[in-house]
Amino acid sequence: MNFEKKYLKYKQKYLDLKVVYQFGGNFIYLPQEQKTLKVCLEAVKENGFLLQYVPEDKKTIQVCLEAVKKYGAALKFVPEDKKTLEICLEAVKKDGSALKYVPENKKTREIFLNSIKTYRGLENMPDNLKTDEIYLIIVKTDGEILRYIPEDRKTYQICLEAVRNSETAMYSVPEKFRDGIMGELWHM
Repeated sequence: MNFEKKYLKYKQKYLDLKVVYQFGGNFIYLPQEQKTLKVCLEAVKENGFLLQYVPEDKKTIQVCLEAVKKYGAALKFVPEDKKTLEICLEAVKKDGSALKYVPENKKTREIFLNSIKTYRGLENMPDNLKTDEIYLIIVKTDGEILRYIPEDRKTYQICLEAVRNSETAMYSVPEKFRDGIMGELWHM
């Protein structure tokens, strides 16, 4: 009898994991008592969005990290006390728009610069990072971002680098810089 109970318990754990492996979406319908740490971890490895269905007591650092590695915007479902620098960085590396879920005190230069690699928006850029140096780095990554930089922050150098990166950025260059940039690029 004791062996039979152990076997049935083992079989149930195996079936729970099999359901997650084969049909990640079925995780939503698993009863709470069957959402073990292992099952939750496997579910978010398959689909990070499932983090929202993980019981709060199972949202460990490891589970949250795996979820954002798969789906950056899952950072929305990470408890505030679990939003470590590592988790926030992984989230924005996967999906730059996840920056909106990063706590203000975690919006570092590294996190922001990683977010713009996959998302063009500057609306979540902390004020302390709005420098010419950062804007220059950004337009070297993607010249099209020049259109989102405020007019009063567009320097000649920022505009030149943006156009070097993307010719269509010329449409966002202030009139006063256009002739100089055209001349410089023409003589390259």
